[in-house]
Amino acid sequence: MSYLTEVILRVDIENLSFGNGKDLPEDILQNLRKKFYKDEIREIRTIQLVGDGIRQENLVYERHFFNNEMDQEFIITGGSLAFVSRNYPGFEKFKEIFQQIADAFYSHFSISAFSRIGLRYINQISHFVDSRQEAPYSAWSKYIRNELLGQIKFMNKQNELARCMSEIFYNEDNLKTTFRFGIFNNNFPARIRAQPYILDIDTFVDGYTEIIEQKEIIESLHENSLKIFKDSVKAPLLKKLGL
Repeated sequence: MSYLTEVILRVDIENLSFGNGKDLPEDILQNLRKKFYKDEIREIRTIQLVGDGIRQENLVYERHFFNNEMDQEFIITGGSLAFVSRNYPGFEKFKEIFQQIADAFYSHFSISAFSRIGLRYINQISHFVDSRQEAPYSAWSKYIRNELLGQIKFMNKQNELARCMSEIFYNEDNLKTTFRFGIFNNNFPARIRAQPYILDIDTFVDGYTEIIEQKEIIESLHENSLKIFKDSVKAPLLKKLGL
């Protein structure tokens, strides 16, 4: 059993850009297509304020590769590589898939360093609670640590809540974490009805990092995320998940 809806591993490469992703080397394409059979190029437009109210439009290209089930995706954009899984196969298999493809890039482009390495786990814990029958605090307090439910408990009229999300930032030496938690409610601004509880754990290392450190860092990010998850939930949920 797992409540992971999305896992994202991304590396930003120091002083390198893959351009628009259209002209990837043949050896890299062949390696990608062993697991990802469909691909598309997307245009992403962003607006940036550059001073005195001047707006500058930037155009970024992303090349997305998908498996047949469309639940795993490899993304190449600018100077970054990202692997997204919406059907998490477990950490060992997940990092193996990423590494097989990433190593081909590292070798071909003689990559030696990164500017950022990040791993993000998005958990949506559901199937237990129907807030039409039970107030959100008393419902979720069976599974989520009380400390994370303080804002919900603060509200006198819990059944009228439309959204309740919190965000915490950690900075532990070189390892940083953004932890978002609460009830997001996709039907906002309607009241919360049987919505999953979100535990969104985004850990990363930024700054110059040599390639030899990458595998160890990914392991550390995973261990850090797992600890935050275990510290956020109660024993009945850990038992359901086999943790």
